[in-house]
Amino acid sequence: QLAQTDNIGGNAGFSGNYSPYFQDDYKVSRKLTVNLGLRWDYYIRPSERFGRVVGVQGSMFPLSQMHFKAAGEPLFDRDYTSFGPRVGFAYSVDDKSKTLIRGGGGVFYGNNYPGLLTVACSTYIPPMISASQYSFGYTRSISYFNRATTPNLVFPNNSFISPANLLQTLAQPNSGPAPIFVAPDWTNTPAYQWNLSIERAVTANSSLSVRYLGTRSVHVIGQEIGRAHV
Repeated sequence: QLAQTDNIGGNAGFSGNYSPYFQDDYKVSRKLTVNLGLRWDYYIRPSERFGRVVGVQGSMFPLSQMHFKAAGEPLFDRDYTSFGPRVGFAYSVDDKSKTLIRGGGGVFYGNNYPGLLTVACSTYIPPMISASQYSFGYTRSISYFNRATTPNLVFPNNSFISPANLLQTLAQPNSGPAPIFVAPDWTNTPAYQWNLSIERAVTANSSLSVRYLGTRSVHVIGQEIGRAHV
């Protein structure tokens, strides 16, 4: 038996971002220097050249009552809120700068959008799109072939794998890849990072430092598998 597994060969998607930022050091006093900055990330909503991406309208649950957008519509609303402030400081405890305290923190946004169209390739299959839009070069279904159904099943012959055969496989119940949809509340991942350190010069060529680093991420991308009984 030969299994032609799910394969994503590419897509015709587009995405991008605009990320202006400002950052500068301010010497508050002889002992204290502060660093302040602000970055704004606007990530362009991904799109697909041929309108083969299908989004979800409203809530995804319950699965049996899920409603879909028209093929090619934006997957979710624009997000203008990805502002990432940053702040840091360096403070000299004594006049000879032998003991320094440094600290800082910031918000950093990770771009989850580029992976969307690759994931959404699995919506490039009927019945989510029409058969005329389907391209087996973008995503290939899980197909099984054996000698009973395919007499010329001899390695390395794969001439029997064709768009027509794959479409027939997709039309059969419980065959082919399950469509993967992007949640309408999809957002990028903000990471909160902070640190604090104390440094002490021991000799002219050596120093001792103690440092604490912290990080926390929210809205981390994931996948939830469900089955709708219809």
